[in-house]
Amino acid sequence: RPELDEILSRLELAQAVTGKLEIGKALGCLSDEDRRCVRALTEIRNGFAHDVKQVGRTLEDYVSSLNRDKMRNFVRAFGPGKPTIRVGDRDVPELDLVRENPKICIWMAAVFVLAMIHLHGRSVELKADIERIRRDFAEEVIERIERLPAVLPEPESA
Repeated sequence: RPELDEILSRLELAQAVTGKLEIGKALGCLSDEDRRCVRALTEIRNGFAHDVKQVGRTLEDYVSSLNRDKMRNFVRAFGPGKPTIRVGDRDVPELDLVRENPKICIWMAAVFVLAMIHLHGRSVELKADIERIRRDFAEEVIERIERLPAVLPEPESA
C-alpha cells in the first residue's frame, strides 16, 4: 500500500521487535533463516561502513579474521545448509566452501531471500485471484440457478 511507504521506509531493518525483518516475519514472508541471513549481512555492512579502519579491507580478510563462533554463524547465515556440497568430482565441506567463496555464498543467500519474498508476494496474489474466481463462479452458479424454471410445484395454499 503506497500510503505506508513513507512510514515503512523509516523503520530500521533489523530492529529486534519493531524492524522490517519482524514485519516480514509477522506477514509470513521471511523465515528464521531468511532473517538470519539479512541480519548477518547488515552486521557485515555496518562493520565496513561505520569503521574507518575497515577502509581497504576485503571481504576475504574479514572472513579469515572470524573466530570459530563467528565463522559458524557466518556459515549458518550464508551457507547452502548441507554438511557437504558436491563441486565437480569432490565433496567439499560447507565450512570450506563458504570460507573460500564468501562473496558467491553471500550473493546466493541474498538472491534466495529475495526470491522467497517475491514468491510469497506472488502466492498472496494467487490466493486473492483464486478467491475472486471462486466468488465469481459462485455468483454465476447462483444466477443460473435463479434463471432455471421451477422444478418443484409451488406449495398449495390452505
